[in-house]
Amino acid sequence: MVDEGQQSKVTRRIFAKVAGAGVAAAALTTKGWHASAAPASSSRRVTAYQDKPFAGKTLVLSAPAYWAPYFPEVILPMFEEQTGAKTEFAQFPAAEYDVKYSSLLVAEDSSVDVMYQWEAVIGKYGPVLLEDITGKVSQPILDDTVAAAQAAVMWQGKQYGVPFDSNMAILLRNTDLYTAAGLDPATPP
Repeated sequence: MVDEGQQSKVTRRIFAKVAGAGVAAAALTTKGWHASAAPASSSRRVTAYQDKPFAGKTLVLSAPAYWAPYFPEVILPMFEEQTGAKTEFAQFPAAEYDVKYSSLLVAEDSSVDVMYQWEAVIGKYGPVLLEDITGKVSQPILDDTVAAAQAAVMWQGKQYGVPFDSNMAILLRNTDLYTAAGLDPATPP
């Protein structure tokens, strides 16, 4: 993290105490939620991140390069708006995430403040690289998160992230086409 007037550093531990709210703020903003009020269709108010805990700070957010089209133009502006932080995007080749995260861990490198992660990263590095944020994210944010996405950021009962997106990969096949081609749909190639 770069402090715009001082050279003091915010450790991952300190950052994690308030980061859940900022990351979740970005997630909620993508759903149309804003710090000032909940959506018109809801009576809930999400206020955990209204104080802009990182105003005047610059945070480094790191993610695989395939996020490059979205982070600078969509995610970072929302994150900045909700947290008050300025941001820098540090990308790395997606196929090298193991090298990137292992290097951060071994070197005890704290140059990255927020990391994009997924269940494979949580399972491999969660307890040793990421901060346990169990109990640090407000309940309204957790209540508005899809259970499967929330489970993906958990490892051995501890929470290591706040989901801001989720997707489902599925394969549909037309068994009539298999049959017409002389194939058995029960045993696809």
